[in-house]
Amino acid sequence: MKDLLACMKCILTQTVISLLLCGLGAYVLGKAYLVMPIIAGCIVGGACWFIIAYRITKSADLSGDEAKKSMQFGWVIRLFLILGTLIMAIRISVEMFWAVVIGLFLISVIMMVNAIVFAYNSNANNKK
Repeated sequence: MKDLLACMKCILTQTVISLLLCGLGAYVLGKAYLVMPIIAGCIVGGACWFIIAYRITKSADLSGDEAKKSMQFGWVIRLFLILGTLIMAIRISVEMFWAVVIGLFLISVIMMVNAIVFAYNSNANNKK
């Protein structure tokens, strides 16, 4: 549990640092209005990752067919979150669309790297 909390702290720290760098870059380029769509993309991406993790832990206790239905339901929820965000970004402007995509990509990269490091550290501790 302590390792998981440390991993969550790393994820939050890396996300904040990444958002600050993106915000600073947007401000230097004179496009500070793109910071909010990047943050919105990160929030939607984080919500998608939370739903994935929740559905996986919930499915672990279910039978095969129930687990499949649960995972499909979670997939549909994530799909609607992503599509809703992208549709709203497209309706606003093309720049905002790409800012949301950058936010989604940014949080996905951060989460995947931390998940890999967490799994590697867990396996390394088990081998000792």
